Amino acid sequence: MSPNILLIEKLARVTFINQTKTNTQGHTIHEHGISLTLHIPRDDKKINKAKKELEHYITSLEQKLSNQDFLAKAPKAVIQTEQSKLHQAQKKLNKLA
Repeated sequence: MSPNILLIEKLARVTFINQTKTNTQGHTIHEHGISLTLHIPRDDKKINKAKKELEHYITSLEQKLSNQDFLAKAPKAVIQTEQSKLHQAQKKLNKLA
């Protein structure tokens, strides 16, 4: 191993290996013949709070969109906007799951 690699390992808390591991946890980036796995700690409390807020928001949008009075009186553009908001919120919730 070259002295530069040893210095990098000490300064950056990294380990150089010759093979990529297939079952690693974290985010793996493959660029220019180098594989880098980042271990980013999850903040479960924050994630759970965000999930609950999104679930509440989704419920309110679903109630609004199932309200026949709202659907009868609201312009189509408003209804489409609310449907779009619902779709985006559901996508965000799926990413958090």
